Amino acid sequence: MTALSNFPAAALQEFATRFPGTVVEERFRVITYSAGVIVGEAFGIEAETASDATGFEAQYGADGSFVASVTTTHSMDLPLAVTDTLNSLYPGVSFDEREMLVDDNGAVTYQVELDAAQSGVELTIDSNGTLLESAEDIQRVQVPLAVVNGVQQVVANGQAAEYELLTDRQSGVATYGAELEGKEESVSLEYDEAGNLLVITLGQEM
Repeated sequence: MTALSNFPAAALQEFATRFPGTVVEERFRVITYSAGVIVGEAFGIEAETASDATGFEAQYGADGSFVASVTTTHSMDLPLAVTDTLNSLYPGVSFDEREMLVDDNGAVTYQVELDAAQSGVELTIDSNGTLLESAEDIQRVQVPLAVVNGVQQVVANGQAAEYELLTDRQSGVATYGAELEGKEESVSLEYDEAGNLLVITLGQEM
């Protein structure tokens, strides 16, 4: 199973029509699980403008039908509500990257990455300043053993895994992500605290 196996041609055609003139950077395949059984499959495409100023991501169903898209732009200026939230959480901290995401309904969120000294923390905040999600790089010793064991069943010989803690700040639910870099494609895994596999994302750069 790879990111591009059975990639629906209808998705490629739809993306080219929706975002003409863009440069496709990556295609990916998302497989969701419940109780160890595959319960869903989707595909996606990421692209940028030639100047790299704007990014586009679209998701498609298994049959290639359009589901949703997000447009990303680098944003140097953040709304006051967003900066107030950031300053309350991390006073005096600088930020490496700031991106504005707009979905098909016009809803705007901001993804802000703290500088390297802050353990690779990325925050997702809506335009009203509400913290929605956080992702933080963590060491293997901070990961539940059940998750580590699950990752080891997927990891190829000599392949290193990088872990992160993913937290839904509205529900408080935390999951664990593992990023595996391979020669042919990237693999992202997501597990619950008990070590149950939730999502596999296979990505291949173009």
